[in-house]
Amino acid sequence: VDTERFRPLDKFNDIRKEFGVPSNSPLIAVLGRIDEVKGHKYFIEAASLILKEHPSARFLIMAKEMDEGAEKLRIQIRNVGLEGKVLFTGFREDVADVMASCEIGVVTSIGSETNCRVVLEWMAMGKPVVGTMVGVIPEVIRDGVTGYLVPPKDSLAVAEAVVKLLRDCKKASSFGSMGRELAESVYNEDLFAEKTLAVYRKGIECRRIK
Repeated sequence: VDTERFRPLDKFNDIRKEFGVPSNSPLIAVLGRIDEVKGHKYFIEAASLILKEHPSARFLIMAKEMDEGAEKLRIQIRNVGLEGKVLFTGFREDVADVMASCEIGVVTSIGSETNCRVVLEWMAMGKPVVGTMVGVIPEVIRDGVTGYLVPPKDSLAVAEAVVKLLRDCKKASSFGSMGRELAESVYNEDLFAEKTLAVYRKGIECRRIK
């Protein structure tokens, strides 16, 4: 992850104003292409549950909205009465600024995620993450340390994890700080390149010995 581009920033109130989100409202977001495998429908279902305890909360779907899947999600949002509470950002060049405006990042994927870059980006931003136990996600999120792991297709579990973070701001902040620390010490680009080169060097040395 690019720890320079994705790093803790002051909240961007102009982003919140753009979407009509009050400065004191919790803002929770999911970032990723609109595809069934990303589990957006479960994010929307979880939002409905979270609002029962935190009615001022707002939710962002950060995606390009370029296929029919987006319209299906809009219909779901209308059907459960969440218009104005679950919002689409559309394509954004200022992704890091939008993420900085959020309190919690959520990944509701139900499959794939052999390389879940977005979890690393949330961590690098210093945000706690709620993610499903699919693909590489359980290897990246440290449950109870940088965020919470939940089963896929379980909207209630997602909602409960988010609510726990909203109830305990100190814990949420601690998760975010630890996530940033791991992004810098384990997942930064320079270290990734260094470790990759080390593997290549080892392979070359083994070939020379043969």
